[in-house]
Amino acid sequence: MVKIRLKRLGYKKNPTYRIVVINDLQKREGKPICELGHY
Repeated sequence: MVKIRLKRLGYKKNPTYRIVVINDLQKREGKPICELGHY
């Protein structure tokens, strides 16, 4: 099964996020199947 998750990037106290599709067994920071955008 796959999930849509937010992958955290950026600095401490100044986060940016990428919206990614990832296998639910992998870590949040693992290799995504595809990237949908940013937030």
